[in-house]
Amino acid sequence: MVTAAATKRVLLIVLAMMFMAGVCLDGAFAAEKEWTILVFINGDNNLEGAGIDDINEMEKVGSTDDVNIVVEIDRTSGYDYSNGDWTTTRRYYITKDSDPYKINSELIRDLGEVDTGDYNSLVDFARWGMAEYPAQRLLLVIWNHGQGWKKKAEEPVFKGISYDDTSGNHMTTQDIEKALMEVVALRGGQKIDVLGMDACLMQMVEVSYEFRQYADITVASEEVEPGDGWPYDDFLAPLVADPDMDSAAVAKLIVDKYIESYSGGSAGNQAVTQSAIDCRKLDGLVASIDTLAAALMSNIKQIGRIKDCMNKTQSYYYSDYKDLGDFITKVSATFKDGALAEASQAVNARLAEAVIANGTNGSSQKASTGLSIYIPSKYQYKSKYEKLAFTGACRWDEFLKASFDPPVPILAIKKLKVIDAGEDGKVSPGESLSFEMTVENTGGAASNGAVVKLSCTDEFVTVTDDSLVLGEVPKKQKVVFNGLGAEVSESCPANRRFTLVVGLEDDGVKVGEDTVDVMVRKPFSVTSNLLLIVPNTHDKATSFYSSALDSLEIAYDLWDVDYEGTIAKGTLIKYLGGTAIRVCPDNNGEGKIGPDEQEELAGFLDQGGSLLLSGQDIGYGLNNTQFYRDYLHAKYVQDNVGHYDIAGVDGSPLASLSFRIAGGDGANNQRWPDELDPIAPAVAVLKYIPGGKPVRYPPSEVKPGTGRSRGISSSGSAGIFLEKNEYKVLYLGFGFEGVADKDSRAALMQTALGLLSSSFQKKMETLLSMEQFRQEFGAASLKVSRSIIAEVMKDLDQNSLEKLDSLILFLSGLSPKERKPFRPVMLVIRERMMSSTLSDESPLVEDMKNRVELINELSQ
Repeated sequence: MVTAAATKRVLLIVLAMMFMAGVCLDGAFAAEKEWTILVFINGDNNLEGAGIDDINEMEKVGSTDDVNIVVEIDRTSGYDYSNGDWTTTRRYYITKDSDPYKINSELIRDLGEVDTGDYNSLVDFARWGMAEYPAQRLLLVIWNHGQGWKKKAEEPVFKGISYDDTSGNHMTTQDIEKALMEVVALRGGQKIDVLGMDACLMQMVEVSYEFRQYADITVASEEVEPGDGWPYDDFLAPLVADPDMDSAAVAKLIVDKYIESYSGGSAGNQAVTQSAIDCRKLDGLVASIDTLAAALMSNIKQIGRIKDCMNKTQSYYYSDYKDLGDFITKVSATFKDGALAEASQAVNARLAEAVIANGTNGSSQKASTGLSIYIPSKYQYKSKYEKLAFTGACRWDEFLKASFDPPVPILAIKKLKVIDAGEDGKVSPGESLSFEMTVENTGGAASNGAVVKLSCTDEFVTVTDDSLVLGEVPKKQKVVFNGLGAEVSESCPANRRFTLVVGLEDDGVKVGEDTVDVMVRKPFSVTSNLLLIVPNTHDKATSFYSSALDSLEIAYDLWDVDYEGTIAKGTLIKYLGGTAIRVCPDNNGEGKIGPDEQEELAGFLDQGGSLLLSGQDIGYGLNNTQFYRDYLHAKYVQDNVGHYDIAGVDGSPLASLSFRIAGGDGANNQRWPDELDPIAPAVAVLKYIPGGKPVRYPPSEVKPGTGRSRGISSSGSAGIFLEKNEYKVLYLGFGFEGVADKDSRAALMQTALGLLSSSFQKKMETLLSMEQFRQEFGAASLKVSRSIIAEVMKDLDQNSLEKLDSLILFLSGLSPKERKPFRPVMLVIRERMMSSTLSDESPLVEDMKNRVELINELSQ
């Protein structure tokens, strides 16, 4: 088989023989080659150096007898000083050389200052390049990287590429279309074989569709391109070695070499995308997208499920740019039959025809299929989108607008909460379950009569109430419903996990679904009036709390969030009259106090609980929440105060304390302690002390912008105390585990628990409130009872009847039924009083007799 290149070489030999034979050839003869590669480099911006690097990559290969490589580059000043700091626009015919830094190719023309943001400049370059360096096939590359250059590079669908800093101009998508139309006219109607966009975010169906009449194939990236852009030497070398490659082969070659270069190749290892699209297939693809848009609008009531697909679709630097194929995959998995399923399958088939080559590197890009599409939120949507050829050819924009404000009820389950019978937040064998569902209607009309259905396939779970007809859900509102139920078998083994599914139907059509995974655990045992809540039992911070409590001989129960799940109010209220300690080593990562736990802690405090909360980054992570503002009464000042010596505030209950939170035998992990301001009635009880030994931590990838402290910038508070509406909170802006010595940790813990302990009046009220939960409280109510007895006894030993009289007065105001939980308390106190060894001369003898009689009456 004789190739085109071989034929051309024979022709050149014949022409040379004719010339030597004296045959006259009129006019200049420019031999037509296989390929001309025109690279339009707009380096009149901060990407100037990258443009020069790419020219040097091209020079590693250089033009040949079959391939022309021609460049126009516009430069600016201030970014790159190699190759002379000229700032004009030059044209080069690229020839091979071995210098990787200096441009040695022939300078064909210096044009002076040119506005390379004007599409006419691109047309002029193409006109000249095609005339001077003709070829059978044309690869036209528009070069303008833009990584991180969001101010100018955003929204390629509307703006385009080729930003010229000198002129402030750029080419819109429509400008590029005009340029390509003129280039094709100059070629006598022949399309550009391959259009390359060595730039960010340009491989969109909207962009390639705009160019379909003027380019056979487009090569570009769905995602932002790194600064190195295309690896020109990597794909040019195979091309000049085999110039007979057709357009599809060259496009695939560019994609493959680009991905290779960022997969441990010449450009290192980075997450990237690159694809080649056959523009001749786009009319069919867009027609299928039009059918899909119609099907989506017909199923607009299911927009909740559709938006769930949108939200889970692979997105890029701008969240409204999403992968078309991945969206179709999500829709197909959600809607398995009907018009939507058929339309999705058609789009998928057309997309497969259009994508010549697709490549990705990095797990963050693995769902990319080659072509992205515009899927904005209501507030991201731009009306100028409707001016594109794509939106004129299909109803995608109409679907997008319909999805923003549908004139029908749009229901979704926003929250699904499993409530166990014991309300301790743990599902145990033999326990019944109920469900609290928050249903939201984001549509433009009220809903009434929607149905929720519960299902579970686990053999140890029986659904007892499987469906519920919902009442009215007004438009733009949320309503909470209860009514579904299930039961866990008593024979269900501990640590078994099962999934509960709640489906939502409106007018007989499934419009939403939510699932919740449940782990079956043994019942939580309450043995003391102190609860230690830790993110993980094995976390290093946990041992510092447990060691301090052990040294003080204080009994406590342990709740492991990783194992037990989020602590529930039903468990927390069993510690009313005692204290809950929440260990939070890093609220920016592991152990974070999420919204659900904030709600449970708030409910505990509303019931009169006492809470010790300690950890760096609590303010950093929670400062914008209602819990932080209205329950802790704290104002976050700054992260990383930069001081590590702490002392009690004069006149506060912690005034005697002084310690350091770095070094020693502490955790040495306090790189980001928070500075706080108390919001009244909260008061500062601990403060940072300037002037101590500084601490140097290595740079952090987690919070790179917080490595340097401003020092104290407000009150300098390190800890605040709040007593409000019968609840108490001691909030430390640092981690207790960071305190540098065990004696200081023990002193801080003892002082804190003393500050948080309940008053005698509070203990009596707590015991009364516990009666309604008597079955669940067990040991906790016994602890409160013993505490009340101990306070009365201690008072009596000091010849005081104050606590006893307070108890009698409190009980006198209760009904006989309400006094029931106090009977064991009164009996013990009565026995103690009757066995008293007071002498007959003691002034308390007669008073004691009177109190015994009152207690006997109250015990009836």
